[in-house]
This record gives sequence, structure tokens and C-alpha cells, in this order.
Amino acid sequence: MIPVKNTLILPFACLLALTGGELPTYELPEGPAAKLVRQLDGVEPWAQPFRAWPNNLDASGWERTEPWMEWAKLVRAEAGSEFSKPLRRADLARAAAATGRHDDAWLHFAETESDLSVAAALLPYLFPGVPLDTPPGAELSSGVTLRPLLPPPIERLPLGSFDPAKLSVQNLAIGAARVSVQLELARDGVQIDVAHLSGEPVELSLAMCTPGGYETTVEYLDWTRLGDLGVERSLRSSQDTDEEREHSFWGRFSPSALPWPGISETEAGPLLERIRRIGIAIEAAPAYEARACGLALALEHIFDIHVSERPAGAPTGKPVIAPIVLRLGEENGTAGLRMVMELAERLAFSQ
Repeated sequence: MIPVKNTLILPFACLLALTGGELPTYELPEGPAAKLVRQLDGVEPWAQPFRAWPNNLDASGWERTEPWMEWAKLVRAEAGSEFSKPLRRADLARAAAATGRHDDAWLHFAETESDLSVAAALLPYLFPGVPLDTPPGAELSSGVTLRPLLPPPIERLPLGSFDPAKLSVQNLAIGAARVSVQLELARDGVQIDVAHLSGEPVELSLAMCTPGGYETTVEYLDWTRLGDLGVERSLRSSQDTDEEREHSFWGRFSPSALPWPGISETEAGPLLERIRRIGIAIEAAPAYEARACGLALALEHIFDIHVSERPAGAPTGKPVIAPIVLRLGEENGTAGLRMVMELAERLAFSQ
């Protein structure tokens, strides 16, 4: 166990008592994240609060410039550093989780290896996806909403690509219950299974997730088709009936209308040079203008470039050198923001 001050021992000791000495166990696909998780057995989690982030890109908090600039400063500092700082990487991982960038979150998680206490505290925010405002190591109460991330990539893939995989956690304590959560990413959808292992009945909610460049087209809970896609699904987990003992939440997805650029490692450098030479213009629908402003400031800070903003459909004139245009429409604005953030990090860390 990593030596820590006495003030950090109590929360971990309480957690051990609450779980009867048994902590959650994880299974991840082989790769850097799985290698790090295997080192966390018996490690006392970091107990200080992490940096706060608005819960998702649709949250009003991302209409302010502050979270965009905090993200930009972290990206620039970490990309320009010879050695990774685990707390900085943890903040970037949580920002990625908040904005639905699954691969980025796991890649940052793998870079926290030099401080296992930080990695141990960070892991539950990625899977099973405990709320970001939950203090590190805190007990989960009945009624919690889980937003699990997709399995970590075995290797860095082109944007919009993924490999089928699964990950799971056993002996997760929620209230007075112990449950397991498994997520399987298939070629055509995502399935999240929850099983009640022991203890009292518990209520929880699940949020569906999809790979970048795809959108959910249909959802089923325990094989009953659901309406209103993209909302949290509530369920009761207990030993009382077979129906409550195991639940399956399935989401079928298909490619979205927004093209997801496939950028390889060799293409990143030339693209970044082009961006610095000709700049970027962001066209945003009214609902995304505030977020576009924050994104523009963030990109300027990360890359030392000029980023202009204009309403969607505004006349552009005929510049001598046309900038790269990023369009955030009413229907694809959130996916577009996510895409640009992922692309920005890939370009920044390729330098």
C-alpha cells in the first residue's frame, strides 16, 4: 500500500468496513488500462476532491467559458510537459468522461500509473461511471445514476473506429446491496447488464453510451422496447424476483449523419501545420453559440491560432485563404463539439 498521511486512512478503512473487507474487482480488455488496474489491489485511493466539470456537453455549465479554458490549459500543459502529472491526467480523464470521449478518458487513465492512489480514485468515474460530483471513495446511495464508459481501446485507433470488447465490475456496493455491472460493446450496439449479488433491494439508473461517430437508434430494457432515446433508465435490483435479479439494457446504434474524421498518427502533424497556417472558423446554430465561443477560446489557447466564430449560414465573403470550417448544427452540435475536443487532444499530444 502506498504510504499516506493518517488523515487519508479513515475513508479507506470505512470503505473496507462497509464492504465487509471486499472491494470491487474489475475485468478489462488487455491493454494499458487493464495493466494499471491490476496494480491497484490494496491501494488506498486519493481522497482529495478532483476538479469539477459540468456533467455532460448539453449541461448549461459548458455555456460558460471557464470549463473550456480549464480544459485547454490542462491539455496545453500536459502536452508540453516531458513527464505526465497524474492529477492533471485525472482531471483530463474526468473531462473526457463528462463529454462522452471514452477513448480519451481511458488513455488519460493509463497515464496516471506513476501515482496509483490517483488511479484508484479515478477508476470508478470511468467504470461503472459514478457521478462526477461524488467525492473519491464515497459510498454510493440507492438511486445513483451510472454513466459507464465504453471499454478502453487496446491501442489508439483512428477517430470513429472501435473494436468489440467488454468490461465488468463485481461486488460494487450501492446502498446495502452488492451488484455486478458488465458492459459489452458489439459491432451493432451496447449491452449493459446489472445483476444483484447480495444485500437489500436497491434502485439505480443507467445511461446508454455509444462510440464516437454513431448514434443510438433503438433501446430495450429487459427486452422491452423503449421510447425517448437518450434518457436515463431506472430499475430496481433485488433478490426478490427473477425479473429484478438480472437486468439487461441494450442500445442499437448506427453511423451518425456527422462524418467522423479518421486521422492517423502520420496525418496529425500535417493537419496541425495546416490549421496553424490558415486558422479555423466555427459556424454554430443559435443553441450552440455560447459553447462555440468557449471552444474557440480553448482552441486558440491550445494551438496559438486564430479561431473565428460566425452564426450558421452567415455570409463568409471570399478570403484569399479559406480557414477550416467546423459546423455545429442544431442536430449534430453536441456530437460536433465532442469530435473537435477529441481531435484537438489527438493533435496536441502528437506534437
